[in-house]
Amino acid sequence: LDNFKSVNDTAGHAAGDVAIRQIAARLKEQVRGRDTLARLGGDEFGLLLERCPAELARQRAEQLHRAVESYVLHWNGKSYRLGVSIGLAIFKTHKHSLNGILAAADAACYQAKRNGGNRPHIQEIALD
Repeated sequence: LDNFKSVNDTAGHAAGDVAIRQIAARLKEQVRGRDTLARLGGDEFGLLLERCPAELARQRAEQLHRAVESYVLHWNGKSYRLGVSIGLAIFKTHKHSLNGILAAADAACYQAKRNGGNRPHIQEIALD
């Protein structure tokens, strides 16, 4: 999540906790039953899209982006907006370890942040 630290710093950790729970609920609405959504820690979530064609994964990343971008936290008479940088790693084979998958998605997410944040970045992995 982009700008999450500023919510915690200005509105407090209770507000940040509410934002995390509400955003998690929004994300859950966007995933298929066979997908795995998890909070990785702090302001990071991970989503594993199993048996998902690349184009559907791209669409899902855009849907998740819109779900977070449209979210507004209302807290103590103030409104807070968060953005989201999404790293999407698309693998051509199924021969990758969980650590390798997470590392590729993390690298794609950091590239999204380097590109200005609040956007998805798609990285196709063709390695065997």
